[in-house]
Amino acid sequence: MLRLGRALLKVETIEQADAWLGALNAWYASFGHLTELKTHVSDKGAVRTNEVRASTDWWWTHLRLRRGYRLLRRLAREGHLFTFLAPELASLDLNRTTNRIEGGINAPPEGPPTSSPRHDQRPPTTSHRMVVLPPVAIPGRTNLPDPPRTLATTHEQDPHHR
Repeated sequence: MLRLGRALLKVETIEQADAWLGALNAWYASFGHLTELKTHVSDKGAVRTNEVRASTDWWWTHLRLRRGYRLLRRLAREGHLFTFLAPELASLDLNRTTNRIEGGINAPPEGPPTSSPRHDQRPPTTSHRMVVLPPVAIPGRTNLPDPPRTLATTHEQDPHHR
């Protein structure tokens, strides 16, 4: 499923979209049974996770896998997964994503950063602080030795804030 998710980000043509949907169906044919597995309270070694209510007698064994597959399946069936490739919308030159990191419609404007005026005009004593967190560091896959909570920095929005 992770491979499919990564491949989804590279789809740019209708042919690639068809191939990706075929790969999703092939994945389900091979591994779909995992999305239907249930763990029962009475099962040996069954451990409740935080997502499972205490009153529940069973839960989906691979809940996140199930949710991920079912989301992709629903988006594909409803025609939302590859909207940017729809021939009838080709004249609109749609971006394939609205993700800011990938340069979608919500990306910040290009060019030098500009300072924006305060919108609320509250007195400095009631201004808010903005906490800027670093990108999520995955243990074992980063050169950042410190945990994220120690990397968090606080930046004041208002220079008059005390």
